Amino acid sequence: MHTITYRYNSYFWLMKVSDPILFCLQKYGFKPDLIETVAVGEKYLACLLKNGQLGVCATLRSNFSDNFSHLVRPDPRKASDRILLNAYFNALLNYDRKYTDYKDIFDFIPFKKYRRIVMVGYFASLITKFKDAGIHLDIFDLNKQHPDVISMNDQIEFISKADAMILTSTTLFNRSFGDLVQASRKDSDVFMLGPSTILNPFMYQYPNVSKIFGMIFPQNQELIINMVKEGHGTPSFGKLGHKVYL
Repeated sequence: MHTITYRYNSYFWLMKVSDPILFCLQKYGFKPDLIETVAVGEKYLACLLKNGQLGVCATLRSNFSDNFSHLVRPDPRKASDRILLNAYFNALLNYDRKYTDYKDIFDFIPFKKYRRIVMVGYFASLITKFKDAGIHLDIFDLNKQHPDVISMNDQIEFISKADAMILTSTTLFNRSFGDLVQASRKDSDVFMLGPSTILNPFMYQYPNVSKIFGMIFPQNQELIINMVKEGHGTPSFGKLGHKVYL
């Protein structure tokens, strides 16, 4: 089995503490021989390991080549390579434990106890639940066409005043994760959310991370791979997985 060992220069050593992708590279390495298939579509990349474990990561419409043979040694400074690594570590680590309870974040966390909640990343179905419950959210997203989205220029100011933050796990690959959790109040709770989540206890080393919500796909892997290639997103292939938490 071939393992890629990374030698970090000073830049990487400075960044690894605030960068979960680099942390995973240092601790677990990258083993391309474990990969069966990599599929990419308009919205997601999926990485299927030879043992049947499947991980995904949202692409946010990043550009990819159809040929992944050059990614024997992914570059963690490139967005497309970080997306592959994110999906790879999801597949590698998200199945290390048995999940006995499948719950949506809204059914698990008593959000009414918080006075000011920030959501980074637009989770439409979850926003509907908050609205139906009469709970206000301050929402930030790179897609300005979403309704109720606040200007990204105000993001850090709102986060620094919030006592809870729902943080999309796409921040792991787009390198904003470290800055956002560092900006959170010392007494706030940060909840990681989305199929891109790396479900591993090391995530609790980061400031204020209180609960980690993600997805696993123990069945229908070939169908999910095809759906990803066809450009489907979470509302479609998410029904074939399980919402879990750590």
